[in-house]
Amino acid sequence: MRAEESRIMDQEYQNYQKEHDEAFERKRVIQLEKDNEAILNMSSKDLKAYQEKRKKEIAAEKKKLKITIDRIKKKFDKEKAEEKDNKAKQKTNKEEIK
Repeated sequence: MRAEESRIMDQEYQNYQKEHDEAFERKRVIQLEKDNEAILNMSSKDLKAYQEKRKKEIAAEKKKLKITIDRIKKKFDKEKAEEKDNKAKQKTNKEEIK
């Protein structure tokens, strides 16, 4: 039963990852098209303003991503510590039973 649950969870994660990657790629392509359009059609003054706006957007995205990564890392570290504690407790319980 445990192996089956693990396999299902792995499959769900792979599906989620695939959907996420596809959405990210679509968003990236759309933004590239917007950037190319701006380069081709804007005056130098407008283009400079657009580039500054994009720099701010990218910085905000990086900051948001860093916060998310830190949050996930913290959760992962906490789960690892709990798993380690649980293994130690199980080992202690087995020794007590003997």
